[in-house]
Amino acid sequence: SHCHQLLPKASTMLKKYRRRTGVAVVAIAASCASFLPVGAFLLIPAAPVRTGVIPSQQCAPHARDLCLLSAARETQVARDDGRDIETEDADTRSFYNLAERIRLRLSGAASDPPEPPPSYFVDCASTARGEAALLSLLPPEDTVLRDGEDGGGGPSPPAAVLTLHGLALMGMQFGNVGRDVAGSAPGAGDAEEALGALRRFRAGEAAGGAPEARDDAGWSSRIGARKSHLFRRAPGGGAPPPPPLHEMELARALLATLKRRRSPKGARDLLVATGAWAAHEDLGLLRNGWPLRFTKEEEEAAAAAAETPVYDADALLGIRKDLRRLKVYVIDSASTNEVDDGVSLEAFEEGGVVRQRIWIHIADAGQYAPPGSALWAAARRRGTSLYLPHNSFGMFPSSVGAGVMGLNGGDCRALSLGCEIDSDGALLPDTITITPSIVRVTYRLTYVDADEMFAEGSAYAEEWQLGALLQAAQRRRAHRIARGSAEAAPYPPVPRGVPSVRKSRAAGDGERMEVRIRLEVSHNAGANETAAVAPVPGNGRRKPARVAETEPVSPSALLVTEAMILAGEALGRWGGKVGGLALPYRRQPAPDQRAREFESEYLKMLEKTDAGGSGLCATWYARRFNEPASVGTEPGPHAGIGLEAYVQWSSPIRRYCDLQVHCAVKRHLRRAKVLEILAEGGEVPGSLTDADLGVPLSALLDGRDDVPPDADINYGESTGLQKGARQLQNKSQAYWMLEFVRRLIADLPEGDTDGRTFRATVLGCTDSKNLLYVVYFHDLGLEKIYRSERGNLEPGDVIWLALSGADPGLGILRMSAVATPVGFGRRS
Repeated sequence: SHCHQLLPKASTMLKKYRRRTGVAVVAIAASCASFLPVGAFLLIPAAPVRTGVIPSQQCAPHARDLCLLSAARETQVARDDGRDIETEDADTRSFYNLAERIRLRLSGAASDPPEPPPSYFVDCASTARGEAALLSLLPPEDTVLRDGEDGGGGPSPPAAVLTLHGLALMGMQFGNVGRDVAGSAPGAGDAEEALGALRRFRAGEAAGGAPEARDDAGWSSRIGARKSHLFRRAPGGGAPPPPPLHEMELARALLATLKRRRSPKGARDLLVATGAWAAHEDLGLLRNGWPLRFTKEEEEAAAAAAETPVYDADALLGIRKDLRRLKVYVIDSASTNEVDDGVSLEAFEEGGVVRQRIWIHIADAGQYAPPGSALWAAARRRGTSLYLPHNSFGMFPSSVGAGVMGLNGGDCRALSLGCEIDSDGALLPDTITITPSIVRVTYRLTYVDADEMFAEGSAYAEEWQLGALLQAAQRRRAHRIARGSAEAAPYPPVPRGVPSVRKSRAAGDGERMEVRIRLEVSHNAGANETAAVAPVPGNGRRKPARVAETEPVSPSALLVTEAMILAGEALGRWGGKVGGLALPYRRQPAPDQRAREFESEYLKMLEKTDAGGSGLCATWYARRFNEPASVGTEPGPHAGIGLEAYVQWSSPIRRYCDLQVHCAVKRHLRRAKVLEILAEGGEVPGSLTDADLGVPLSALLDGRDDVPPDADINYGESTGLQKGARQLQNKSQAYWMLEFVRRLIADLPEGDTDGRTFRATVLGCTDSKNLLYVVYFHDLGLEKIYRSERGNLEPGDVIWLALSGADPGLGILRMSAVATPVGFGRRS
C-alpha cells in the first residue's frame, strides 16, 4: 500500500530514467526507507509487473539515489530494436549495461566502486579517485578480475572495460598536436560493428592469437602499452603506429549510443561529466605515461628503508667521514620537502695563513636506494621529480624522499665536496676533496629567513660563515661573467610568467582552483626582478590584475645558485683527473656570431633599439645564436655558465641522473679503498658486494683491470627522461597561463565583448609575408605569435592588444589590435 501511494512519484522518475530496453526499475529507497522494513523496488514495464526485495541495509547507504537496476537478465523481454537479451553474448550485455550506467551517472545518481578496486584503470586518470570513478561505471559482474587479466598475458577483459579504455585513449587525444587518430572513420560509431570486431578478436585469442588480432604482449591492465601506440612516433619520425584494433571502435560506438560527438572532445567531455576526469585534467601527463602513483611494492620498500637500519658499505670500508664539526646551512623555499643540499665554511690555518674551505653537502640518497633495489627502479621509471603548476610528483615516495634521504635536521648521511677558490673566484683544483660523510644540519632556513639575516647583519657577525659564503658566491659570479657566461650578456633575460595553482574556496570554478602568475627571469643573474602575484579573476570579486611590482634581489638565492655550480665544476674537474670514472659532463659551445655575419649585424642594430629601455628585442633575437647543450662522458666547456667542466649532481632525490652520479662516485671511492687495503695486505670486508663496487670483487682481488666499471649505469636513459619531464612542465604551464587569461576574460562585466586589453612589445617578425610577429605581454610575461591586422610592425613597437578568448585545452589565444591614445604601433 505504501508503494502504491508512491506510484505518482515513481512515474515521474520513470519518465526521466526510461530505459531503452522497455523495462524500467525504480529503487524506492529515499521515500520508503523510513517506514518500510525492507527496501522494495518496482518494475513498471509493458510486461507484467514484478516485485523483488532488497535488504534495507543495502538500500540505506544510497537513500538519495534512484538506482536503475537491470531486470532484463531475469525475464525474457525484447529490446526496443528487436534483439532478445537471452541470445546476446556477454560482451554485448557488458557494452549496453555500461551505456545505461553512464546515463544514470549523467542524470546525477551515484554508485560506489567495489573495495578494493581492481587495477583495471591504472593510468587512465590522473588520480586514484578518477580511476575509482571509472570502475564504478562498470556493471557489477565486470568488476572482478579474472585469472590472468592483471598480469598482462591473460584473455581480454569484458567489453565494458575495453570500451572505457578506448574512451580514455580517445579523450587523451584532445588538444594533441598531430594526426587525429581518434577521428571518425566510415561506419565508426556502429555498436554492432564494434562488437563484431571484438568477437573476431576473441576468436583470434582462442585460436592462439594471430599477430593481426592480438597485441604483442597480450592485454594488460595498464594502459601504457595502448598509449604508446597512439602518442609515440615511429622510429625515424613519421606518423605514429596504428591504434589498437577494438578499444577505439567500442569507444566511438559508446559515444554514438549516448548521442554524443564521436571525437576526442566528445570523449573528454563525457569522462569529465562522469567524474572520471577533472575539468582541468592534465591530458599531456596522461599521454606521456608518467607514473602518477607509486606501486605497493615501492611504498613498502620506502617504508622499510625509512624504518630499518640500512647497510652502509662506506662505513664498512671506513671512508664515511664525520663532518659534524661543521656548521651546516640548508637554504630552500618554504614549500620544499625534498631537501638535497647544504653548505658550510671551514676556516683553518696553514703555514701561518688562514684559509677557507667551502663545503657543499649533497644528500646521500643512494644509501637508501642502491642499484638493483626497488627504490632505484622507482627512480629509474620516473627519471626526475615532476613539478607542475597544479601538482607535483616525487621521484621517490615521500616517506623517504621527504624523510631520511634528505638533509632535514639532525645527523644525516651526505656526499660532501670541499674546495677552495682564489681571490678572483677561480676554483683551485688541487684543493678538491670528496667523501661520503655524516653531517649535522645546524640551520634549516628559507630564502626569506636567510635574506633577513643578511639584511639585519647577523650573517656577518655571529653567523659570519654565512656572510663569508655570500662573498665567495659573489666572487664566483664575477669569475663566471668574466669567462662569458649567460649572465654576461649585454641584455637581460625576458621575464617569464610562471603560473601556480592551489585549492581555494574563493575561486570561481567548480573545482575551486585558484591560478596565480608570477614573473620570473630564467636564471638568478644578480638582477632577478620578479613581479608581485596578481589576484585571480572569475571568483566574484571582479578585481583586475595588479600592475607588476619589483621585488629585491635575493642574496641567499645567489649564494645557493653559485654553490651548486661550484660543486658541479669541482666534481667535473676532479672526475677528469682521477681516471677510470665515467661522468655525464654537460657541454655547450660558445655562440659563433662571426659565422653568421648578417644576423650578427642585425642583432647589433636591435641592441640599439630602445623598447622602453628593456632590450627585449635583442634578447629574443639572440636566442638563435645559442648552441644546444649536450651530455657526454668526456669533459668539455659549458659556455652558458662559463666553465671548462661541469657535472650536475646536486639533486639525487629529484633527478635520477644525479643519483647515478652519486653511485658512480661512491663506487670509485670504494674501489680505491679496496685496492689500498689489498696493497697494505689487509682483509677486505666479506659483506662487500659486487654491486657496491661496480665491478666483480674477484677482479680486484685478482688484480684484473679488463672489466669496465659501472656497466649498469646508463646516463643516456636518465637525460632522456628529464627532457620529457621538461616538455610536460612547459605544456602544463602553457595550459594554466591560458586558463588564467580565460578567467580574466570571463570576469568582464556582462555585455563587454572587447576583451581584456594588454600592453605588448613586438619582439620580431617570424613570417613577413603573412605578417606574423612575436609579441610580449608585459603584465603576463607571455610570448605569443600575433598576425598583424594593420600592416608591418617594427621590433620594439609597443602596441595594445585585446584578448577576447582563450581555450587552454587547444592552446588558442584570440587577440586583436586596439587603438591607443598615442596611435597604433608606435612606442609610447
